[in-house]
Amino acid sequence: MGKLLLIVLAAIAAFMVLSVVISALHFIFWVAVVALIVVVGLRLTGGARRWRLRYPPGFVIVIGHPRLPAVAPVEIHSHP
Repeated sequence: MGKLLLIVLAAIAAFMVLSVVISALHFIFWVAVVALIVVVGLRLTGGARRWRLRYPPGFVIVIGHPRLPAVAPVEIHSHP
């Protein structure tokens, strides 16, 4: 009887783990779908071209306040 109970508990635990994995994969899938829609939308509307024209390759943006020390410049690299 005790062995049967352990087998049932193991089956329930395996089902829960499988359920969590499927849920995580489902979440990642929808994040990828939304990212794809955003990228395609930017390409269709020309948003990426406007970004490239405003900030050409090699453009450097300095993040921070002018009076604060130790501000590292951030380079933006655009790919065609």
